[in-house]
Amino acid sequence: NSYGIKSLQTGPNWDRMRVSDIAFKGVSRVGTVGFQFDPADPFAGRRNIEYCTFDNLDIAIHKPKGNIGNTYSSISVSNSNYGYRVKSSETPLMHAGNDRFVDAQFNGIAKWAIDLENTSGSDGFGQFTVDNSIFQFCDGGGVRLDMGGIVPVCPPVIRNAWFEEIAPPNTTVDRDGVLEAPREIKLINCPIVFVEGCYLKNIELINSTMITKGCRIDNAATTYSIIVKDANSQIFADDVYMDGGISTNVAVRSVAKQKRVSYGTGGLTFLSTPIRSVAKKPSNADTFIGETFRGGVVGTTTWPITGS
Repeated sequence: NSYGIKSLQTGPNWDRMRVSDIAFKGVSRVGTVGFQFDPADPFAGRRNIEYCTFDNLDIAIHKPKGNIGNTYSSISVSNSNYGYRVKSSETPLMHAGNDRFVDAQFNGIAKWAIDLENTSGSDGFGQFTVDNSIFQFCDGGGVRLDMGGIVPVCPPVIRNAWFEEIAPPNTTVDRDGVLEAPREIKLINCPIVFVEGCYLKNIELINSTMITKGCRIDNAATTYSIIVKDANSQIFADDVYMDGGISTNVAVRSVAKQKRVSYGTGGLTFLSTPIRSVAKKPSNADTFIGETFRGGVVGTTTWPITGS
């Protein structure tokens, strides 16, 4: 049929319900869904989906309306257009976030492994977590978050995610008739997202802020090594480690480890720690505007990074 299991709940009491040990096998990637949440009920949530496999589907897990509190544990999605697709846009409103992926694996995804879009405009946005999960051998992208510019109640977290040979450079995916470049992580209108313990090689930010902790970011992976942000976005890196240079689109606040010594002109942008005051956002990735900097202020509060 068009879906394998459909979750219905007309009088929600939000008791936890478990879906376990099921193989969802699609006969076609056209219009097929593995697990379908009720499009007429934004409160049909609180599902624990675990130890399930999804294969050869258009969308493995589909939430046409936002609902919250679902967990996806030890699942595997392969050879499908989308792994997880969610929107929150219609009345009555419900948040698109507050779901959690843990120990999930996405393999051979054509468009996006995780695609979450919040277009409700004024509703809240809860915690969304991707934890200890694998994305590999996908022509499509990994995690695509569009929060609609809503300041989250709790910010999304992407933690200990393994990205391997996904989102190849110089390719596009067709998302609802619009071509876009696939990325390991793509953030759109996200006021804040935390990324921890990941190797970031192909990311894009549009009107978004990313704060990384203990991530590897460098140009050692020359085939990838794409860090893109627009003028309204910023990437702050804490305890970053590298085996090579780092894009000046990344503002480094602290370094855990740097294998190579020479950076070259403009190869590394440091922020002072702590930052007591920031007059305005940096307009150039090679400069930082603030109040304190090691060595003191010399005539100005802007310090260019001009060499190694």
